[in-house]
Amino acid sequence: MPSLSADAPVDVSDVTGLVLAGGQGSRMDHADKGLVLFRGKPMVLHALERLAPHACRLLISANRNAGVYAGFGCEVLPDLNDTFSGPLAGLQAALRKCETDWLVMVPCDVPLFPSELVPMMKRAAVAADADVAVACAQGERQAVFMLIKRSAAQELDDYLQTQRRSVLGFIEYLFGKNRKLVEVPFSDANHAFANINTLAQLNELDAN
Repeated sequence: MPSLSADAPVDVSDVTGLVLAGGQGSRMDHADKGLVLFRGKPMVLHALERLAPHACRLLISANRNAGVYAGFGCEVLPDLNDTFSGPLAGLQAALRKCETDWLVMVPCDVPLFPSELVPMMKRAAVAADADVAVACAQGERQAVFMLIKRSAAQELDDYLQTQRRSVLGFIEYLFGKNRKLVEVPFSDANHAFANINTLAQLNELDAN
């Protein structure tokens, strides 16, 4: 079984990065959350900057303001349907475009996720010979932080055909299809994985 030590260099030539910015922002007065400023710059840019050292290509999932997002220098992918079907719709579009063995997915509204997220997930996936790695904090899966093999694209298509949209449900579906999963533990969940859904949450995180 392949393995990597905890501090071994990680090859990023086979990893594509995806930032999810395709939601409706319903709890933020329907603002386009990826473009909402956090500490002086759009939240999507925080995510891109954290992913950039650990991926050979970056994609943005967005269903609005495509031209603005394209200005960040990444290909912008709309969902394959117009129903705002959640994170898995963005993942589905990205897996169709992905040309590397691996794709890592992160949301735009968690601007302080760990900078070493991708290396830690890649090391764990290689060590476990896994098909999917999911971040885990305080015993709970942070399911939208996922490293997944491109070869799982058909399983995602099949899962979405059942009209299910849950990311956690998809993980269980993959397990049922004999895809191997590894959970990657992270600390500081209250800060690093703090999700911004409202302006109040944005202001609170900005103050800390």
